[in-house]
Amino acid sequence: MKYKLVLTGIISSAFLYGCNIGGANISDPVGEYDENEVKPAKLVAGFPWFSKYKNPTAYIPLECYTDTGKAKTGEAFANPCYVCHNAGNTPVDNAGDWENQINWLRFPANDNPWLNAVAPEKTIEKPLSNGKKWTELDEINNQVKDNKENKIIKIDDWIKQNNWEDAYNNEVYIGSDNPFGLGKYKLDIPPLYKWDSNNNRFVKTNYIDNEGFIYSSENEHTNNTNTWWRAYDWKHFPGFFPTNGRLDSAMIRLPEVFRKENGQYNKEIYKINLAILECAVKQLTENCEVEPLDTNLLDRYGINYTTTNSTIIFNQVPNKYMGDASNIDVWQIKSDGTKVGLYPVGTELAHPIYYIDPDWESRPDLAAKTGHLKEFRYMKKLAMPDINVGGEEEEENIDYFPYDNGLMPNDPETWLMGGWIEDKDGKLRPQSEEEMAFCMACHGAISGTVDSTFTYWRKLTGSTGWKDTDYGYNKDVKDIKYWAEKLNQIEDENASVYLGKIAGKYDPKDYGEYQLYFTMTNGIDHFRSNKEGICRILGYDTYDQSNDNCKKTTSQKIEELKELLINVRTTFIIQNANNVNNDQSKKSITDGSYSIDLEIGKEFSKNDKVYLYFEHGNGTGVTDELQLFGNVNADATGEESLYLVEGWYEYNFQNFPLKLTVGQLDPTCYIDDNEYANDETIQFLSDIFVNSPAIDFPSSSIGANFQLSLLNFLDIDFLSMSAKSNLEDIFDDMFIANQFKFKTKIFNKSGNYRFYIWVNTSKHTKWNNPLKTNEKNYGFGVSFDQEITDIIGIFFRYSWQNPKVYIEDNGFNIEHFWSIGFQINGNLWKRENDTFGIGFGQLIPSNDFKNSVNQKLESENHLEAYYNFQLNKHLNLSPDLQIIWNPYGDSNSDTIYVLGMRGQLNF
Repeated sequence: MKYKLVLTGIISSAFLYGCNIGGANISDPVGEYDENEVKPAKLVAGFPWFSKYKNPTAYIPLECYTDTGKAKTGEAFANPCYVCHNAGNTPVDNAGDWENQINWLRFPANDNPWLNAVAPEKTIEKPLSNGKKWTELDEINNQVKDNKENKIIKIDDWIKQNNWEDAYNNEVYIGSDNPFGLGKYKLDIPPLYKWDSNNNRFVKTNYIDNEGFIYSSENEHTNNTNTWWRAYDWKHFPGFFPTNGRLDSAMIRLPEVFRKENGQYNKEIYKINLAILECAVKQLTENCEVEPLDTNLLDRYGINYTTTNSTIIFNQVPNKYMGDASNIDVWQIKSDGTKVGLYPVGTELAHPIYYIDPDWESRPDLAAKTGHLKEFRYMKKLAMPDINVGGEEEEENIDYFPYDNGLMPNDPETWLMGGWIEDKDGKLRPQSEEEMAFCMACHGAISGTVDSTFTYWRKLTGSTGWKDTDYGYNKDVKDIKYWAEKLNQIEDENASVYLGKIAGKYDPKDYGEYQLYFTMTNGIDHFRSNKEGICRILGYDTYDQSNDNCKKTTSQKIEELKELLINVRTTFIIQNANNVNNDQSKKSITDGSYSIDLEIGKEFSKNDKVYLYFEHGNGTGVTDELQLFGNVNADATGEESLYLVEGWYEYNFQNFPLKLTVGQLDPTCYIDDNEYANDETIQFLSDIFVNSPAIDFPSSSIGANFQLSLLNFLDIDFLSMSAKSNLEDIFDDMFIANQFKFKTKIFNKSGNYRFYIWVNTSKHTKWNNPLKTNEKNYGFGVSFDQEITDIIGIFFRYSWQNPKVYIEDNGFNIEHFWSIGFQINGNLWKRENDTFGIGFGQLIPSNDFKNSVNQKLESENHLEAYYNFQLNKHLNLSPDLQIIWNPYGDSNSDTIYVLGMRGQLNF
């Protein structure tokens, strides 16, 4: 085949060399030319140059001329390219072209030949030979004056032309009867919408039924009038939004053999075959949810399925289609045995693109559609691709694509592409050769498609997807996959830098598909040109076109004030401990505590914010009745007054990966943190599983933390703060710490590996010389957490501190500490908001301490298990069990059991 090299590295050359290659000026898309004039195609700068086209690189679509930010700022900060160029949705060998994200981000976009889309004033205001502008827009009267044709067009009248209905009634066609041509397709889909002049409104026709089937009669819906076209609703491709002028319908029709059983048309057989194909192109071999189907037929054909209230689930998707198509394979098999779902040969797809109804809000049932089309696009499957051959065939000869009156094969020659477009009078005409070349890139070999298509594999699941598009999306369509994981495989350091700033910190699992698109593009469309859409996404009510700014209403300003209150919660704990070792009677005791937390925050911009955290509590629980190295209730502070735990300002530097936090800081937020063992209000209660007891942390106090983020896998924290909780001689005694956190992906599971050192310069006393009271304390440690599966995570801590000193307020010294444990998410038992955790830890006192008290002390061992049960979004309950061996290092003391119940109310 001749055209294989068009769509990969070839396109990227256009970005590098610009659009004036070979001396042709294509910056002006307006003008007359003869597309039948014989001008040979050639290679220029390594890519096809179709000389007879006004735009010789018409196969490079509009979207590819996006500016990632590099042209204006010198730095790429937006990446819409990932939606089309990723690791390949169809699992064909070497189908992925995700490297193009890297290749193209390096170069600024060059002259854009599609100026009518991005700069319409440069085309519609083109001066004519008489000095007048080609067109003039009259916004007051909502009309356009065409000085070239010397006529005035009212926009409202224009969209009221039912050009789809006219084309259908006139039996227009693309292609020809030429035996050497590409075939012929007559527009056989009647209009779904039209302007009703009698009622002065757009209406939906009765050609379509409530299952999406389209008929040739509005009054009679039978097999005889069934066109066998079926409309489906799909989760639209990122950027293909009504807000960007993209309003559409989508239809599919399978060949006649798929509609029949024993030679007779059978609608239920056809529905089953459509359902099987839906699963196949979604690459689902099992557990595929589809619309309700005739179970008698499913049983007769031996399909393994389950029935629910509103759907059928294929437990195993069949290997063959049903009815007269029962000899046709559903799956193509790769050389390694992998099943690949592709469309059967003969499949047809249709895609009308509408003008938007300006009064759509008064007709919400029509989804803003009109009877006037911009385009009508058509595809028919010609052949199966070779799924075991990837890459591109490079040949020396470059030639034009075969073209036949609006028909042209796509680049792999697996689909026949066709289309009508409106002419200057608003009527549908076959697309020209150059206009069809525009279709080649998107429906060629890019990896963001499935079998060169965008829609049916994104169909909404079940019967909700068998209707015309109404933009009522839901979550049951598979998102674009793989591209982010491929970033980890980039070997080019320079490329990593370009992409890292844009994509490396984003994981699709953490975002909805559209939220990810808005984040990656830094806007709502590929060109960040839809300012009103951006305002809506950011939560503003209106867009002020006069000053190009988003505008808040009074109600929004009030809501902003409400948003200042981030969270109020109260935690209450009751515990029972036996063998109380701080009492000769070793009695059992029950005690409790509560705390109230108030968090207030405000983001001034994406770069800076302030945060205040207040706490009030009462009670110390059973802790003060036990003599332990550790603590069984880390939430019980004994502070009965309202006090400030944290109060800081944070700033993220724009052009440098540095974050500064300054104010009243809690050191445990920056050192020795952990995903699974760090919060006494929802995870472990014992303080030894919240933070290491072998770190000489001060109370919250004044300080600053600098966090440097490098290459998206390393955070370096440098913390410097007062070791005093009051403001007297504030910087005489300091706590200084440095932590390196490595963020890893092991078998695609996230992990954090922290290594830290610290020093506390406040006055410490030496165990072996009480006269030395001005000693420093210091230490080091690690804190690891690692995802094992999507529901199981493990943690490990180890720390060491100077064994020779102690602080007056603490009569012992823990030299070594380690802990290990795991957390399981309740998803395993269908309680996704619940968690279960178990931890074991050991506190090992220093020899200097043991010698000073002249006792043979052992390590104190803790085991804790909790279950955090969410009753509703406001209330959690957590039963908790702690077992302590060798309390206070005394091997002769009985084991202590602490049973507890924790409750947390969130407001």
